[in-house]
Amino acid sequence: MQRSQLLDLVARLQEGDSTALEPFIEATQQAAYKLALSHLHDPQLSQDAVQDAYLSVYQNIGKLRDVNAFRTWFFRIITNCCRDLARKRKPEANLEAVAEQAAPASSPEDKLSVRQAFEALGEQDRTILTLREVCQCSYEEMATSLEVPVGTIKSRLAKARQRFLKVFMGGKS
Repeated sequence: MQRSQLLDLVARLQEGDSTALEPFIEATQQAAYKLALSHLHDPQLSQDAVQDAYLSVYQNIGKLRDVNAFRTWFFRIITNCCRDLARKRKPEANLEAVAEQAAPASSPEDKLSVRQAFEALGEQDRTILTLREVCQCSYEEMATSLEVPVGTIKSRLAKARQRFLKVFMGGKS
């Protein structure tokens, strides 16, 4: 779905149009789930976090002042819901869950290597790579969502990519 169509759905939700909720969820569900999974590493907890996030969005959409800042606001809500769930429960990392979100690879062995390399990264690296590579967030959106300057985002992203490549290539023989 194009950005303008998504922003139209958000505007309709702000106006109280409940018929916009289903297409809104369909348009954002995959990115929301991937972000939650990068935080929680558990499919069920991730689904719970996404459901909590949608409830929060629906209840608070009227508080969103600038529709153009929606993606950042939405990703911040998801991140906060994940943190809340992580505090309540101590989930174990689920490599297979991360595997489903791994970058496309040509063979099962390559897919496994990508999954293992991603899993070996710290939470900050996984989050920043997910926001940029999976959710396609701009540097500005990432900075707002993570509450750090754009320069910090660029630096962290470059370092996360380097660490990923080092882990990934280190596992290759």
